[in-house]
Amino acid sequence: MIGYGEKHQNKIQNWFVKILAFWPLGWLFVLTLIAFTFSWWPQATDGTFIQPEIAYLPPFQEKKYFFGTDQLGRNLLFYLLQACQTAWLLTFPPLILSTSAGMIMGFSAGYYGNSGLRVSRWTHVVSALILAGSLIFYPVYYWRVSVYFVPAGFESGFKIVLYVVFWVLVFFGLRFIGRKISTKKVSLPLDFWLAKAVETWSTLPKLLLLLLLSALTSPNLFVLMGWIAVSFWVLPARLTQSKVRELKSKPFLEAAVAMGLPTRTILVKYILPSLKGPLLINFCFAASGLLGIGASLAYLGIGLPPEDPSWGKMLANARFSVTAWWLLLFPSLFLLLSIFSLQTLGHKLSLKRR
Repeated sequence: MIGYGEKHQNKIQNWFVKILAFWPLGWLFVLTLIAFTFSWWPQATDGTFIQPEIAYLPPFQEKKYFFGTDQLGRNLLFYLLQACQTAWLLTFPPLILSTSAGMIMGFSAGYYGNSGLRVSRWTHVVSALILAGSLIFYPVYYWRVSVYFVPAGFESGFKIVLYVVFWVLVFFGLRFIGRKISTKKVSLPLDFWLAKAVETWSTLPKLLLLLLLSALTSPNLFVLMGWIAVSFWVLPARLTQSKVRELKSKPFLEAAVAMGLPTRTILVKYILPSLKGPLLINFCFAASGLLGIGASLAYLGIGLPPEDPSWGKMLANARFSVTAWWLLLFPSLFLLLSIFSLQTLGHKLSLKRR
């Protein structure tokens, strides 16, 4: 028989294992709660308030500056929390958007294949020309071609005229093409298009791709969020496509299609429950990698404007004083704990699926 002491020891061990199992979620929840609620604190502006007279104040010496100050005399604790807001905004909203977009593209390619979706030839031509027009107009707008043709001060008006002329030409071009073609339906090779897009997009590393995209625009937090969303759709699309291909051969899905159930019902009731696990695992691992990429971009001074706080900027500023060890320790600790928490959550989710 097990004695009372041994029972008590086993209970303590079980509680300790449970605490270890939930600490990553606890760290992320507490850090998120504090970072996004401290904006209403009276001292919230201390993180960006410059006080050169107290620069490089060591931590644990004054209650108000418990984590010390940086090279500009800013309160390091509040700056860390403000940087956490930036890190979270660069990670979770873009990743939710890219995961949703990847899931839609992967489902369409896996469910319809190369011949399952048929549209009129007119629709096919319109979609292709609108896409081509967008790709042509984008570099014209952002590379400021008008600077070379128009006197200074007239660039904005020229861009508006260029935009109107472009879409007028597109409209009349589509009307001309529409008269020349028939309304016969054609198949959209969604599977082929997605395979080529994934193959092309996967050749560039994520960090290099974001560096190239950020070079096209001025530093802006929301623009960088958009570039991140554009860069991280590949793996969710591939996961969804492979899972839908696997499920299409299952008898229950074939029966649902034979009964004439709407595509939306099939997606929500039969496919999404099977996709939830793989997409959540991918989300955790992608978020952990994205935290590191966001810090790397900020460390290099790319993508974010100077006034936006970031853990990467704090690590870059730590180079200016070797003796100010707290400028390196605290942002590194916050960043590593957040990355390790997301990695641990992803690992636990993957173990549950085995």
